[in-house]
Amino acid sequence: MRRAFVGAAFLAAAASLTACSGPAPAPPQTSQPAQTITPQPGTGTNVQEPEESAEPEAATCENLLPPTLITQFEDMGWSFQQSQLFGVDAPLPDSVQCTWGDYESHSSEAVQIYAYSPIDEATAIAMQDALVAQGWTREDDGETVYITAGDRSTVVDENGYGMTYKFVAGAVTYADTKQGLLLVQWPR
Repeated sequence: MRRAFVGAAFLAAAASLTACSGPAPAPPQTSQPAQTITPQPGTGTNVQEPEESAEPEAATCENLLPPTLITQFEDMGWSFQQSQLFGVDAPLPDSVQCTWGDYESHSSEAVQIYAYSPIDEATAIAMQDALVAQGWTREDDGETVYITAGDRSTVVDENGYGMTYKFVAGAVTYADTKQGLLLVQWPR
């Protein structure tokens, strides 16, 4: 299936680059710009207020995944449909769900789905409980909780995981396979 090939090929390439490159370099040290003191005629000195920082970037279908994967999708003629990730009984606020597929040819049998949402602890617990009550499987891995449909999914990864949610403190991500969660690069 073309869909599994794209995701698997990208993951393999990413893994080989990571394995060959060694540890990631430390991010450059940044510091706040020093406040400038500008003498004002007749008023002594005046300290300029530092500029307020811009709003944090929001997750979108254009920035949720690695740019190289988005380019691969576009080269295949794929585009996305953006919606919100559904919680227990309503969409999660500030969430984004991206369904990539070939919508131009109207043959979107093969799609890939990726989603991200900030989430509070009470909503995360309620969502996990609701999914488990529907027959999904819960796996705890330290501070991370995976809820997966497993082999009940139409598409599964090489380990047999299909549609999977990943819950960490303050966030939930979703992909149509557990392995696909590695591609969601949010929050940054």
